[in-house]
Amino acid sequence: MIHWCRQTLKLKLKSNYFRNYFRQISNRTSGSYWHSRGSFTFSNATLGDLVDTAADKYGDSVAISVPFQNINKTFTQFKQEVDQLAAGLIGLGLKKNDRIAIWSPNNYEWVLTQFAAVKAGLNLVCLNPSYRAAELEYSLNKIQCKAIVTAESFKLLNLYDIICEAMPEVPNCNPGQMRSQKVKSLQYLITLANKSLPGTYKLKEIQENDGNENRKVLHQRQKIIQFDDPCTIMFTSGTTGNPKAATSSHFQLINNSIAFARKMGFNRERVILCLHLPLFHAFGYILGPLMTLQLGGKCVIPSEVFHTPSSLESIQNERCTLVYGVPTMYFDMLKHLSDSNYDLKSLQKGIIGASPVPEYLVQELEKKLDIEILNGYGTTETSCVISVANSPTDRYSGKPVEHVEVKIVDKDGNVLPFNTKGEILCRSPYVFLGYWEDKDKTDEVLDSSKWYHSGDIGSMDEDGNICVTGRIKDLVIRGGENIYPQEIENLLIKHPAVSEAYVVGVPDIRMGEELCACIQLKPNQGIKEKDVKEFCKDKISKFKIPKYIVVVEEFPKTESGKIQKYKLQEQCTKLLKL
Repeated sequence: MIHWCRQTLKLKLKSNYFRNYFRQISNRTSGSYWHSRGSFTFSNATLGDLVDTAADKYGDSVAISVPFQNINKTFTQFKQEVDQLAAGLIGLGLKKNDRIAIWSPNNYEWVLTQFAAVKAGLNLVCLNPSYRAAELEYSLNKIQCKAIVTAESFKLLNLYDIICEAMPEVPNCNPGQMRSQKVKSLQYLITLANKSLPGTYKLKEIQENDGNENRKVLHQRQKIIQFDDPCTIMFTSGTTGNPKAATSSHFQLINNSIAFARKMGFNRERVILCLHLPLFHAFGYILGPLMTLQLGGKCVIPSEVFHTPSSLESIQNERCTLVYGVPTMYFDMLKHLSDSNYDLKSLQKGIIGASPVPEYLVQELEKKLDIEILNGYGTTETSCVISVANSPTDRYSGKPVEHVEVKIVDKDGNVLPFNTKGEILCRSPYVFLGYWEDKDKTDEVLDSSKWYHSGDIGSMDEDGNICVTGRIKDLVIRGGENIYPQEIENLLIKHPAVSEAYVVGVPDIRMGEELCACIQLKPNQGIKEKDVKEFCKDKISKFKIPKYIVVVEEFPKTESGKIQKYKLQEQCTKLLKL
C-alpha cells in the first residue's frame, strides 16, 4: 500500500510538471500573442446576488467604513439598506433596464445606490461630479436617463444650481414630475441633501417607500435579472471629442474583479482596502466595493475626494492592508509622510494604475512604506483589468490576468515579433458589451473576431509581459483623468482673438501629463495666459483647463494640411524645458 501511494504521488508530480510545461510552451508563439488560461470557473452571479451571498457568509463583519461620515455597515446591514433602497426605486415606477445616473463625489450613499440600482434591475450611469451644465445635459441625453441621484455640492460647485442651469424647469416642478425641454427623458431627481430642494426627492424619502408590494416586485425582478444583462454605464473619452458610454454586464464586472483578486492573492486573505479613487471611475467602481464585497473584505472610503491626511489616517486607524491610487496620489502621500508620522505597518500592497508610472516613484514608495508596489493596466472597455505585474521584474508591464488574450499588431493588424512596438489588442469575456446605442463607435474598437483595439502602443516579451509605452489615440491622461483635447480646442477657437488652437499633453513629474494649449492669434491681436484660463473657467471642468499657453506663428502640418500633433508636442516640451 505504501509503495502504491509513493508511485501515485510520483505520477501526480510528473503529471503536474508536464501539464505546467506544456502550458508554458503552448504560449510560445512566433509573435506577440499571449493567452492566460483561467483556472477558476466563471461566476454567473449578478451584483444583487453578491450582496445577498456576502450577507449570508460574512454577516456581522464590517463591509463598508466611511470615517468622514462616521458610518460603519456590516454585510447584513448593507444588504438590508440595499434592499430597502432598491424597493423604493421600484416604488417610484422605475422599470427593468431604465437608466439611473449617480452624480456625486465618494460617500456611503454612492455605494448604496450602486448596488440598489442594479438589484432593482436598473442600469447605473456613473457621472463625473466635475461636469458643468453642458456636459451633464449631454450625458443624460446620451443615455436617456430617467432618474438621477445627486449630491448637493462637489468642492466649490453647487450641483443643484448646475442642474437648474441645464434644466431651468426643475425649481417649478413637483418631485417625480420633471418635464424638461432639454432633457426630456428625465423624470426623477433624487438628492443626497438633508434639506428639501424644489423639484427633488430626498434619498431618505425613497428608502422609506419600500412597502410590502414594492418588496414583492423586487423579489420577482431578482428572478428575471440575468448575469449577461447590462448593469453599468461608464463614460470614457472617445475619438469624436464627446465621451462615449461604455456598457458592461454583471458577468463582466464580477469575473474581472475575481481575476484581479486571484492575480493579487486577495482571495487568500481578508483585504482591508483604502479607497480614495473616485467611484465613478472603473478602477474604483470595479476593484473597490464590488471586489471587497465578494471577498468578505472591508472597503474604507476616507473622504469625498482624495485628501492625503484623511487617507493616511484611515490606513492607520482602520489597519488597511491595501491601497490604490494614480501616481499623483502617491506623490502627495510621500510628501505628507515626510512632514508627519503615521503608523502604516498594516499596509502590505499598493496598486498604481490609470497613468504612466515613474520608476523612482515606485522605489521611493517601497523604501518609505516598506510595501510591495504593483502596476495594473486596463481600460473601462475591458471591465478594468487587462494585466497586473506581480513581481519586481515585471511591475511595469505584467502578464494578462486569467481568461485574457493579448496580442501586439501593426497598423495592418498583423501580429508583430516579440519586443516590437505596436497596438495592444485584448480579447476576453470581460470586454464590454459596446458603447450605448452607438454601433459605429463600437465597431471602431471591437472587430469581427471580438478583439478590442485599445489604441495603446506597447510591446510583449517572450514570457507574455506587456510593456505599455504610449497611445495612438489623441488622448491626454492627467493625474488619471482622461481628457480629449478636441473639446478644449473647440472652446478655445471661440475666443475672439484666437484663429486656431490645438491642445497636446506634455510631461509632468507629478500629474504624468499636463495640458498645453498652442494658439495662433488673429492679425493684430494679443492675449495673455491668464486671459485664456479665465475664458475657460466655468465652461469646462477645472481639470481640463490647460496649464500652459503657448502662442505660435504656425503649426507643423502634413502636405494635406493635417496637424502633426506629435511634432507640436515635441516642440512644446522643448520650449517649456520639461
